[in-house]
Amino acid sequence: MPRAVGACLLLGVWLSALATEVIRLNVAPGGFPPYTIVTPGQETGGLVLELLAVIAAKHGCQIRTLELPRNWVESMVLDDSLDPTPRAREWTKQPERFLFTEPMVEVHDVVFSRRAAPLRTSAAIANELSGLWVIRNEGWSEVLVFSRKEVDSYEYRLMFGRRWSG
Repeated sequence: MPRAVGACLLLGVWLSALATEVIRLNVAPGGFPPYTIVTPGQETGGLVLELLAVIAAKHGCQIRTLELPRNWVESMVLDDSLDPTPRAREWTKQPERFLFTEPMVEVHDVVFSRRAAPLRTSAAIANELSGLWVIRNEGWSEVLVFSRKEVDSYEYRLMFGRRWSG
């Protein structure tokens, strides 16, 4: 079963149990493309929103996105003023306090550098899909390259408060 399908099934069960009307989804300020895409004056989009929209529609729910500072998110999830936030367990203090979906996708961090001087002068570690999204959308395919060697990886999930346990 594809990873995103497993996350969808679990979320569908939780939505049925809670009978909630609005899902308050945190997205990182400025977004985390291609997972969450924030464009001023437009609806928030991205892979996480597309996935959640399918499930929410089946259960008659609406999605309301909030751009919250990272240091507020965990306490807001715990006190039920926020529903899910896209997150890897590794990014969370005391992850046992939360519920996580099955992974939606495995994310890989790689090294990006200038095509003219790969890995020698200016390089940055970034999420592979996010970096490729920026390269494509900014037209930088002739300027930047990335190493296929993975620096780190993690499983990107939706993190909920315990009230979602049904």
